[in-house]
Amino acid sequence: MRLKNLGFNSGWTEKTKTNPDDHRAKLMPDAAFYFWADVSACPGNPQAGGDDTAFARELFAATHVTVLPGSYISREAHGVNPGRGFVRMALVSTVQDAIEAAHRIHGFVARRAGAAQPARRAV
Repeated sequence: MRLKNLGFNSGWTEKTKTNPDDHRAKLMPDAAFYFWADVSACPGNPQAGGDDTAFARELFAATHVTVLPGSYISREAHGVNPGRGFVRMALVSTVQDAIEAAHRIHGFVARRAGAAQPARRAV
């Protein structure tokens, strides 16, 4: 799995953050960081080009880590969806939670790699 880029998104205005009458201000983060991971070549990914939706579902089922399939947030243009084969990881919790999630994702990918390898026969 390779990381595509690191994004920074700050969609909230100063007015929203400082307006005491706006109850959303207490729920909105100042910003968010995202990793885009290329899962198209991950071992065990059933389709050529990577099935980002299947990867996200299987990752959640196995590890309870949520990622967003890139094809969900990209728009197809000229027959190509640029998000296909990628997942977006939002770093919105604590550093400790992000490290734990990284360990779980690593273990998940490693298990898939082991399952994708043919069994070796003793000679």
